[in-house]
Amino acid sequence: GEAGEDEHHDGARDGDPGDLHLEAVITSEADLRSILLLGLPPHGVVGRDARDTLTLVPLQVPASREWLDLRRSGRVTVPVAERSLFERTILPRLPRAVLRTSGWEPAPPPAPTLVVRIRLLFAAIGSTPRASVEAEWRYGPADDAFARTATLPPDPRDTGRDAGAEHALLVRAGAAMTALPPLLAPDRTPLEEMVVSGHAVVALFEQVVPALRAVDGVALDLPEDVPTFRDLGEPEIAVDVTPAGRDWLDLEVRLRVAEREVPVGQVITALARGEKTLFLEDGGFVSLDRPELDQLRTLLEEGRALQDRRRTGALRMSRLDLSWWEELLALGEIDRQACEWLDRLRAATTDESETPALPVGLRADLRPYQRTGYEWLARLRRNGLGGVLADDMGLGKTLQVLAMIQDWKENAPSSGTPQISQPQPDVAQHATPDAAPDGEHGPFVVVAPTSVVPNWAAEAARFTPGLRVAVVTATAARRRESIAALAANADVLVTSYALFRLEHDDYAALRPAGLVLDEAQNVKNRQSKAFALAKTTPAHVTFAVTGTPMENDLTELWAMFALAAPGLLGTPQQFHELYAAPIERGNGADLLLRLRRRIAPFLLRRTKEQVAPDLPAKQEQVLRVELDPAHRRVYARHLQRERQRVLGLVQDMEHNRVEVLSALTRLRQLAIDASLVDEEYAGVPSSKLEELMPLLREAADEGHRVLVFSQFTRYLGKIAARLDADGLRYAYLDGSTTRRAEVIRSFAEGDQPVFLISLKAGGVGLNLAMADYCVLADPWWNPAAEAQAVDRAHRIGQTRPVLVYRMVATDTIEEKVMALQESKRALVAGVLGSSGELGGTDAMPDGVASPRRRGDAGAVGRLTAQDVRELLA
Repeated sequence: GEAGEDEHHDGARDGDPGDLHLEAVITSEADLRSILLLGLPPHGVVGRDARDTLTLVPLQVPASREWLDLRRSGRVTVPVAERSLFERTILPRLPRAVLRTSGWEPAPPPAPTLVVRIRLLFAAIGSTPRASVEAEWRYGPADDAFARTATLPPDPRDTGRDAGAEHALLVRAGAAMTALPPLLAPDRTPLEEMVVSGHAVVALFEQVVPALRAVDGVALDLPEDVPTFRDLGEPEIAVDVTPAGRDWLDLEVRLRVAEREVPVGQVITALARGEKTLFLEDGGFVSLDRPELDQLRTLLEEGRALQDRRRTGALRMSRLDLSWWEELLALGEIDRQACEWLDRLRAATTDESETPALPVGLRADLRPYQRTGYEWLARLRRNGLGGVLADDMGLGKTLQVLAMIQDWKENAPSSGTPQISQPQPDVAQHATPDAAPDGEHGPFVVVAPTSVVPNWAAEAARFTPGLRVAVVTATAARRRESIAALAANADVLVTSYALFRLEHDDYAALRPAGLVLDEAQNVKNRQSKAFALAKTTPAHVTFAVTGTPMENDLTELWAMFALAAPGLLGTPQQFHELYAAPIERGNGADLLLRLRRRIAPFLLRRTKEQVAPDLPAKQEQVLRVELDPAHRRVYARHLQRERQRVLGLVQDMEHNRVEVLSALTRLRQLAIDASLVDEEYAGVPSSKLEELMPLLREAADEGHRVLVFSQFTRYLGKIAARLDADGLRYAYLDGSTTRRAEVIRSFAEGDQPVFLISLKAGGVGLNLAMADYCVLADPWWNPAAEAQAVDRAHRIGQTRPVLVYRMVATDTIEEKVMALQESKRALVAGVLGSSGELGGTDAMPDGVASPRRRGDAGAVGRLTAQDVRELLA
């Protein structure tokens, strides 16, 4: 409670009236002698009072270093000639709180000045500018060599600073710097140091510096040569296009601004780095914060991604990528020849050109959507372009293609229609470099599954009797005529994939006017022999015809367009990196829309729901089958054993794929009928068979006809045995059936109520509209294969509602297979749209699910390790 001692500096006049005397003293109510300082820094003293008692007294303020120095040195006299220097340099460093004066009052301390120092850091003219911005306090005039400087943060120990004045000045300076937020701390006051670059340097000199000049108390320290930055205005995009061989165009993109050209490479590099401004050598700059430039970067990056990476110089793009070229045209000026070529390409893939008339030799009344399909095919063919006709199964794709071929026969040889080429009307594009005009090519070659080959001949005879059709049904060893001899008197040569593969050189030698790949899912694997042979056939145009352009993953879509529109989607690796991988991981929504726009001009897909509303309804129902207790025990025992083994194998899925699939197949068979795995279980009741037989008997009694599909021919055999026992007549078809056409005709013209069909043998090429019930006895993880099977009955010509029953054993792998089907449907819907339609759609339709990511392997191509884990969960 004692008031304590006090330390102070005593400045007083003594001697010469103008001299100052400075002394460090201790004052106290107690008259102490023999004083000793206590602590470091000293915070108390000890001494003897008048009664010679040793007394401890605290200092009110700890002794400062300056006070200690002065105490040690003794009294200091400042001559009158040096008083001004003392007051400017030494006095501000002494704590005012302990300064005691006598007969003299010091001048008030100077107000703080905020010094903002700016320095340019870039070395090369024309490079992106960088500038450092530093701030500090100065107490005293700028020309005073002894003026004090201090860092920006307040220091309570420095009593020579005015904290209140500093804070007020920081607030005003921060308000002047709001145009450049990176210079400010979270409390909106200036940072002590910062480096800015690019357009921020322009904002620094054009906005921040003038604003700071208007703030009292701020001093600017600027570089001597401040550059004169100036906005050169909006750039113009120009494109020069030159031919580059059969399927490609080279283009040079130029950027013009203020009557000068800017290297587009610098623009793209700056955009890729996220910069908002491009600086030129003379200080002029171009603002890159424009949507059209960002779109240009996206287009050029996409183009680069789809070209040969070994190429340097001009960008090379596919001539068929209509959506890409149209987006580029919307951004700038493309040279006249390129515009003319683009107009022709647009007309060929839309209804802007003259509508092809129906062929005189067509003997069919086309439905409206079939006529649209014919016109689309004919436009493409007349312009030397191919495409993918992907209508739902049962909508008459064969008829539309035959009508197009009839149009070729009647018009092509003398039509003189210009082909879509590089931007030069007289340069052939799609054919090989030495290709002859359309009329000098061989016939159209149609390649189809063996079971479908007779159907092409029959449809041609019925709808286009004027077409000369030759059918290849055997190998050269078993035929009397060569392929060349058959083609010599034919407009259409129909063959199977097997025979096409065996005698490909002979088919290629024909140089067909067109190649039609029916049920083109047969060439969906780019590594297959069938794909390779189709790719190397020098046809003038190629059309892929399929109801399922994509069944599993996006690589199948690539294969279709690699045949029908070469170069459109780049190489497999480029397509995978640019589109497939991001989309199948579920994070490529924008890429998905871009892909749909890119392929839209060359793909036509209509669903039955869209174009055939008069088609009878299709009702689908899942019949869930509870396994018999004995059946359940057998399944559970095997499941436990296979699960442990398979979960170990999937660690190396590629190496162990065959074993994994074999194990999954055994589990699927066990869910159907345990005896399919081991005859020792012949006595175990087959729950599915017990459910199926009453359904078949009831349907037969009511006059319905039923198609029963299964993956397993042994199971079909067991169903057949039960039908025999029950006296129920049936037809039977699997891959080993030799008299296939006879069996199909027997069911079509007969009255057997049941047709047992293996899914693989009966998935394509059959018109079984006389049946109105479909039973899928076991689910397959490829939903497209099941859809193909169902559409054998639900197709044009059907007059009754079709009922589809999917038999699923509960709490088995079959339920997991159904879940896997849904994920596959999500991927297909994402690319083809919710209804399967793609042509011309610019946005994702409502309700379309994006492909979900499935573990570490992407979405739903071949079975992945994550798929297998989910199947066994």
